[in-house]
Parts: sequence; C-alpha cells; structure tokens
Amino acid sequence: MKIKQMIPVTNDYAVLATRKEHLQETCYDRKLDGQQYFWAVLDGGEYEHDAIALIQVSEDGSYEICERNLVVERQVCPICGQKMFPKHSEKHTPTSWQDCAGCGYRLDTSYDAKDTAGSRIQEIIRGREEDDT
Repeated sequence: MKIKQMIPVTNDYAVLATRKEHLQETCYDRKLDGQQYFWAVLDGGEYEHDAIALIQVSEDGSYEICERNLVVERQVCPICGQKMFPKHSEKHTPTSWQDCAGCGYRLDTSYDAKDTAGSRIQEIIRGREEDDT
C-alpha cells in the first residue's frame, strides 16, 4: 500500500474505539491514550481508484489502516464553551453523546452524523489537489 498524502486528525475530532476487540463497550477517544491518527490518500495503482482511509501511526513509524474506529467532531459545550468529549456505545442500541469535563453537561448527538468528519477531510484533500494543478 502506497500513501500519497497524509493529513493529521486534529484535536477538533475524536477517534472513538473501545479497548476491547468488540464494540459492546463504550467507545472513548483513542487520541487521549497518545495514539496518532491521520487521514491518508492511498494509491489505488493502475487498476483501482485512490482511497481515503484512517490510519494509525506508531512511534516506530509503522502504520495500519483503522477499520473499526469512528471519527467524530468534538462539539463546543453550549453551557461553558469548552470542547466536549464524544462517546459512543452499541451495547443495546447505537447511542452517541458528548460530555463536558468543565460543567458536566451531556449532549445527545445523532448517530446519523458519524461521517461528517470524513466528508470534510475529503473536501480538504480535493481542494489541495486542485491547488496543485
């Protein structure tokens, strides 16, 4: 797999996953554990289209494609204005929410909005490609 371009996942987004192999536990932001994530444009070669994937880069420079993570934009708390911490659970039914560490406010978020971060990154990459031409 050849990487053509990488863009870091900024602190405005959380990369949600569980510490376990299944998604039955509450998901938390893996970036808080010191993990580094990037959006990458993967070269499709001669016969495939290029693809955009979320990759995790280790300290030794190795990387892997993250297929089971959810990227969510961190919302601003409507009460105190601090960035909130997204959470996700599929224990009974898919549920998403964001907690504020500053004031304790909990914001219920839509499960349907899970791909907004990926769509925005694709727009940024397309804009950079157009600038290069």
